[in-house]
Amino acid sequence: MKSMLFKPEMAQSVFTDLKTQTRREITQLSGIGQALSFQPSNDRAYDWMCCDKAGAWHWLTHDLLLHRCPHPKGSFFYVREPWGFLFDEPLAEARAGQPRFYLGEVLAWHHAARVAEEPLQRAPAKWRSPLHCGEQDSRSLCRITDVRIERLQRITNIDARAEGAVQVSKYAWSLAPHAHEVTALHGTTPHAAFERYWYFIHKMEVTAWLSNPLVWVYTFERLGVPRYITVAEQSN
Repeated sequence: MKSMLFKPEMAQSVFTDLKTQTRREITQLSGIGQALSFQPSNDRAYDWMCCDKAGAWHWLTHDLLLHRCPHPKGSFFYVREPWGFLFDEPLAEARAGQPRFYLGEVLAWHHAARVAEEPLQRAPAKWRSPLHCGEQDSRSLCRITDVRIERLQRITNIDARAEGAVQVSKYAWSLAPHAHEVTALHGTTPHAAFERYWYFIHKMEVTAWLSNPLVWVYTFERLGVPRYITVAEQSN
């Protein structure tokens, strides 16, 4: 099964059903590989064009492009995120009975504890890379319900809320609700908060937003924890 990487705060929003959309730059196409210079077609018979890694150009109709989408409508993916065990034993047998912890969840717990002035809960001393979060370690299995293509800056306030933007004060929105003190991620509207967060995940690169790239807009629903869902249940 395919997967998607999420930042801790976004993985937590997926888990709590606050996030039902995600935007990904169009960089890979099934059957083509790396898609360079993806743009509208200069040939009226096609809708899109791109250059592959070898330098060959490909022209695609819109329907064919959707067919080559990495995560087509109706497909499943599980969420990869930073995770760990409270006691990270070297042997798999010793870890078998331990519950898994997730960084996004722990950050949310700690924020709630600070607000309530309660002691912090214990957490793993070592977090594992999301790259090593397999299907059996993930806590979120999702199904793609819609796919479309649009320019990044066309996102609306409604879409930004579907991306996970929540109101954290009277005049501020954020995509990292458990990090209220990080005012650099605050925006006066959901759209502005999404723009701030996009800069953040792209390490404040100015062109990340200003270049206004074409993106996949995935709408999805969370089904549950992958290891507890059977193949039959996925098909329902």
